[in-house]
Amino acid sequence: MSYRVELIPPARAEIRGLSAHVRGQALELVAALGEDPRPPRARRLYSATQLTLSRQRDIFRIWLAGRWRVVYEIDDAIQRVLILCLRRKEDTDYETAPSWMTESGTYHLPSELGAKVSDR
Repeated sequence: MSYRVELIPPARAEIRGLSAHVRGQALELVAALGEDPRPPRARRLYSATQLTLSRQRDIFRIWLAGRWRVVYEIDDAIQRVLILCLRRKEDTDYETAPSWMTESGTYHLPSELGAKVSDR
């Protein structure tokens, strides 16, 4: 079962800013998440049930090229993987991730991500 993969604008910009070899690996990983959004090496960070959202939506992270982490949301109801950020390990703040989401499905991302994203 294939999932649609989308990137929020800040994540797209983060990928464009990577060196060529890491960018290539990032694009391969993003495409692979569309085929298998929960590969064995992915780690669940938060579950939608913990965040009191009405649909099953989970936040995962996966390593990329040793120093990078990709944080993404899986929404099984609409078969979508939404890439939220791609950061160096030391720059990834998981503690604020639950505050990104609201009941309406809008993301109020931390100021360093600088965006609001709606799933509508």
